[in-house]
Amino acid sequence: MTTARYLTPSGRSIQRDYSKIDLYDYFNHKSGVEAIDKPYFEARTITDRKVFGGDGIQPDEAFKVDEINQIEASLLDPIFVFASEVVNGRVPGHENYRAGALTFGKRVTPGVLPVTEALLVAFTDFTLKNPSSKYSRSALKSESAFIKLRLRYNLIMASFGAVSANQVLTEDDAQVAKAVETLPRAAQLAQLAAKARLQANR
Repeated sequence: MTTARYLTPSGRSIQRDYSKIDLYDYFNHKSGVEAIDKPYFEARTITDRKVFGGDGIQPDEAFKVDEINQIEASLLDPIFVFASEVVNGRVPGHENYRAGALTFGKRVTPGVLPVTEALLVAFTDFTLKNPSSKYSRSALKSESAFIKLRLRYNLIMASFGAVSANQVLTEDDAQVAKAVETLPRAAQLAQLAAKARLQANR
């Protein structure tokens, strides 16, 4: 249990104000984001960057995450079922995807178990043959990029485990790509801070 506020070295509070929400919302992380970076007080970093504290921290690089839409969410189960059929060698013409002995921790490259157009067609046919299917061929075609990604995720999971499978999702994650893109800026800020500390200690 925290009975105080956490502050960064510059004196900036990194916590939100939970005094106006009830216990249920607190434990379910429900709080308005309107007050993030609300300038209750101003602080300065060692490099004289102006930052505000008092109700959480707004990231330097704001990035809108694409959320899974309704059709994509509903496709997760059919993709999993089809991938299970594939890795067990029950989809004719795609026996090369059959999973052998599980090899944990393999660093997968794009050439490892790629989802071909033929496999995508096989998934479409498999899904449309299901009497309870609620998809049209055009709807599945419009979600082909998502289907390919999630199919490969499941195929990699069956052969190499969760760490390798999560790598597939990470490498296709736009938020992660943005973070990698901004890493040089973080390095510059760290260098400036180290230089400022050196000058302050002289």
